[in-house]
Amino acid sequence: MKRNEHNEEIMTMRDQQESIRQWEQQNGIKGPDEEPTIIAEMDVPAKQTMGDQTVILPHGPKKQGMVIAVSGEDTAVARLLDTGREYTVGRGERCDIRFPDREKGISRSHCSILFDGAHFLVTDRSKNGTFRMEGERLPREEPVSVQGGDSLYLAGKHNVLHFTVNEELNR
Repeated sequence: MKRNEHNEEIMTMRDQQESIRQWEQQNGIKGPDEEPTIIAEMDVPAKQTMGDQTVILPHGPKKQGMVIAVSGEDTAVARLLDTGREYTVGRGERCDIRFPDREKGISRSHCSILFDGAHFLVTDRSKNGTFRMEGERLPREEPVSVQGGDSLYLAGKHNVLHFTVNEELNR
C-alpha cells in the first residue's frame, strides 16, 4: 500500500483490482484466471491500458477543475481538483494547496475550495481576507461561487489563485 504526502494510505489501480479479484475468488464469484468486476459510477465504461495498469474512463466530456497558486514571482503550483472534495489553501502543513511560510498575511488555513463539476465554491476562513482581483473581499465563512477564468488574491496581490475548468474528451 502506498502513502501520500499526508501519510494516508492510498490504493493504486492495481491494488484495487487485486482486492476485487481476491474478494470475488473468496466468495466463489469468479475463478483465478477471470478478469475482476470493475465497480465504477458511470453508464458505459471504457478501458484504457497504461503500461501494465488498466484505467476505466467514462465516455464523453469530463470536466476537471484546476487551481494555479502563484506566490510572488518565483513560486507557482498547479493542482487538479476532484469533483465534490473540499481542498484547504494556506501555509499550514496539512493544506492541500500550500503557500510558502515566508508569505506573511496568509493564514495556516486561509480558505477552502470545492469544485462541483461546473464552478468553484470558495470559503474564506482567514483574518486577512480573500479578495476578488477588483478588491472586493469575500465574506468570511460563506461559500462564494467562482467561475473558471476568475482569479482571487489572498492577503496581498502577490498571492493569487487562478481558477480554470478544462473539458477533456475521454475516448
